[in-house]
Amino acid sequence: EVYHSEASQVLEMRPDPSSALLPKLGVGLLDWSVNDKFILTRNDNMPHTLWVWNMRLLSLNSIIKHNGSIRCAKWDPLRQRLMLCTGRDKLYMWSQEGCSIINVPLDNFKIRSFAWSPSGNCLMLMDKKYFCCCYINDPDLGEENDDRSDILADQKSETEKQIDENTTMPRRIISDPAPSKAEVKMSEQDQ
Repeated sequence: EVYHSEASQVLEMRPDPSSALLPKLGVGLLDWSVNDKFILTRNDNMPHTLWVWNMRLLSLNSIIKHNGSIRCAKWDPLRQRLMLCTGRDKLYMWSQEGCSIINVPLDNFKIRSFAWSPSGNCLMLMDKKYFCCCYINDPDLGEENDDRSDILADQKSETEKQIDENTTMPRRIISDPAPSKAEVKMSEQDQ
């Protein structure tokens, strides 16, 4: 249950009809959820508001309001959650369980857009000039469901094979290519 202490108002931007520029009006952002239960929309003359519709009940499910204009919003390709950005250094995640904020710890990096990986475990975040990868730790998924664990095991075994063929080299194996989780293992020869 959600309790509201005061009435909430959705801000609407009214275009100036005398302006030479054509105003943005109507639905400018639309995306289906993974199992077609939800659809998200953003009306261009209400850029601070995201509407989440339940298509099975043909009703409004949620309204997500932000202080800044919502630049990009997309559903996770495998789960019932969506991400959105407002041109700041934060990602906002929504699911029926609640909302979360993900801080991006890069100086002067403002997220303008993003793209989900097919597995839903990673996002490519795009700034005006730069991009970065954001890995999402999902406690509901164990390591056995992580596709990267199979890839890492294959890379490790190939690296070990190469080292075994040339035993005169110092033997160090980096088990995970992700810099934040890199582990260095030393062989008996180095110890």
